[in-house]
Amino acid sequence: MRKRILALGLCIAMAFTATACGKDKGKSASSGNVGKVANTKADMSGTDYKSKVTLAEYKGLKVGESTVDIDEATKKKINCLLITSGYFTVDTTNVTQKEGTVEEFDIVNIDYTGKIDGAEFEGGTASGSLLGIGTGSFIDGFEDGLKGVKTGETVDLNLKFPDDYQNKDVAGKNVVFTVKVNYILGINDQFVADNTDEIYYFLHEYFLNGKSVKTADEYYDAITEGIKVSNIASKIVSEITDATKTEINEAELNEYLDEIKAPIKEAAESNGADFATLISYYYGLSSEEEFDEYYTKIFKNYLVLISIAKEEGIKISEDEYNTVAQAMVDHSKGKYADIAAYQVDYDKQSTVDDLICGKVYYKLADYVEVVPDSEIETEAESTTENETTSAK
Repeated sequence: MRKRILALGLCIAMAFTATACGKDKGKSASSGNVGKVANTKADMSGTDYKSKVTLAEYKGLKVGESTVDIDEATKKKINCLLITSGYFTVDTTNVTQKEGTVEEFDIVNIDYTGKIDGAEFEGGTASGSLLGIGTGSFIDGFEDGLKGVKTGETVDLNLKFPDDYQNKDVAGKNVVFTVKVNYILGINDQFVADNTDEIYYFLHEYFLNGKSVKTADEYYDAITEGIKVSNIASKIVSEITDATKTEINEAELNEYLDEIKAPIKEAAESNGADFATLISYYYGLSSEEEFDEYYTKIFKNYLVLISIAKEEGIKISEDEYNTVAQAMVDHSKGKYADIAAYQVDYDKQSTVDDLICGKVYYKLADYVEVVPDSEIETEAESTTENETTSAK
């Protein structure tokens, strides 16, 4: 089974699915590779899919401008989510402690003990645990219950595990967590600058289209620009895909869906949960049918991007691939000894295709005319009026 690098965020999230009260960071969604063989071959210009695509015009389109303002609250949220993701190795021992009380998207160091009917239970106790307030890492009420608490204070949180909780031994039961806030991390611009290479690696390679940033200001400027380009590209891809004629090869679509589902199902099995529970928790999708419908649309987008790449002669070089693959090895916490080991989990062709799509995605902004939203709205109103007149 191949895995896709564009689904890496999903793989990481699935690797930390919930146990007794938080997310189990000891179980990987991509484990169980004994006997698997690395796939080292790839067409660097992208897969020649059997699905047929008749591209609609993708140059000269008009798209509304994207206005992005990353304020201090958004910066705090970004840092909180990344630092507490569990994937990065970040040294927080020398971080200045924040004074005051716990607030939304603060990162706190806590000790906690959980008891059900007065008795401690397996997985319900931890010391020196980092928690991002507002990340949804713990059960409902846990993080909100720490807001307003000061460093050194201890509180009792009277909560209840959800009825559909993954750990069936505690599902639906009342629980009391005794939590001590050891300290609140003071994440400042210097900390961001000192850790850009480690914390923001994935944003560098994918979200920021490979830009290298070394200071906090450069990072926030780059992420602002990245959001703008991403918003524009998203609008373009949606418009082109809607206008493009596609004849989907069912076998290819099913293989793609299986690739996307694989890490979720592995995580569900290793954590005693089910597929429906995880897609509901992480995606807000109510069923596997809804999941398939959503990712069928994504697959069509994928076909369009690959087709544009072939039309424009956009490829991935061996050096580009090796740079990304080696970076994945370096950031795997020792899971992958080398690129060959990485390729056991992440098929080279799938990775190449994903990187090509990423190139095209960011290139699309060069093919269109970015205009004020008001101009797009005016043209849409004019088109509607003309259609109404023609119908009379």
